[in-house]
Amino acid sequence: MQTPVRARRKTGTKPKMTPAKAPKAEAAAAAEPTIRDDAWWLARIAAWKAVAAEGAEMPRGKLAFWLALEVDERANDGEPMVSTNLDRVLERWVEGESFQQLAAYLTALFGFRVSHWALRKAVMYTPEGLAKYNVAREHQAHRLVEQALDEADLASKDGDYRFAAEFRLKLAGKLRPEEYGDRTQLEIGGIKGRPIENHVVQSPAEAYRAALGGEA
Repeated sequence: MQTPVRARRKTGTKPKMTPAKAPKAEAAAAAEPTIRDDAWWLARIAAWKAVAAEGAEMPRGKLAFWLALEVDERANDGEPMVSTNLDRVLERWVEGESFQQLAAYLTALFGFRVSHWALRKAVMYTPEGLAKYNVAREHQAHRLVEQALDEADLASKDGDYRFAAEFRLKLAGKLRPEEYGDRTQLEIGGIKGRPIENHVVQSPAEAYRAALGGEA
């Protein structure tokens, strides 16, 4: 009589077992929490409280708190840098991104809507943030001036010399209004330094035409 196949196992051997796959829920729980998870925020709030000075006020709201968080950065020479998310946002703003674009980026990052108005308020939430914002505005103005000068150079290369010259005169009037403003006024001091009523008034356009014509 033939022995059934299932009865022909060798003594002492065990059947091969296919390892069970971990459920998706367990795999998700074991994964590192992201910025969209409450656990991510709770961990950083706890870390902030551990190093915060006594009596320090924690920024209110997720956006303001995230802006205050330090970012691990190193300079080109390898030295550690003290930088925050606020510094990064303002740097991107100086380089040309608008608050609308930055708000859209943060909306995608956080998973909840961030308006450009809310972002602007959060940036200026503290006196330190307001000071950094004002410094960033100065740097942004310098970048815009340099960008405009580059465009004027391109216009000059294309033969539009008048545009390039007029733009530079207007730019000088913005940067030094007391000397190159729309109406430059020179007061000649009288006795003991008091101004007299005679004024020499000349616009930048008049000065430019006089320089081209050789007139003083």
